[in-house]
Amino acid sequence: NKSFVIELNRLVLKYNLKNEASMLVGKSLKLLPKPKIIVSYADTNQDHVGFIYQATNFYFTGTSKPRTDMAGKNGKHSRHHLGDKTKRIFRSAKHRYVYLVGNKNSKRE
Repeated sequence: NKSFVIELNRLVLKYNLKNEASMLVGKSLKLLPKPKIIVSYADTNQDHVGFIYQATNFYFTGTSKPRTDMAGKNGKHSRHHLGDKTKRIFRSAKHRYVYLVGNKNSKRE
């Protein structure tokens, strides 16, 4: 089903009013073409638990393991690495959430 999967990332709110984030996510999910599988992550290093995803009925599917990536110039992400496998940068564990958009049959599949 990988052709149906998209990732929700970089949720930013200007005022962060009460329930604003979950309302934005909930309304956005309704605009997506069906069927879709949405995956999102909450970064434990930032003390994020995923309250927004919990409030919008995402399924918690577990926590990834902490790992290391090849370090790049100025500590950038590994896709910018310099090819030196000995220099590593820590990547914290992430809470993984999944949401299914579609009718009952497509969700069951």
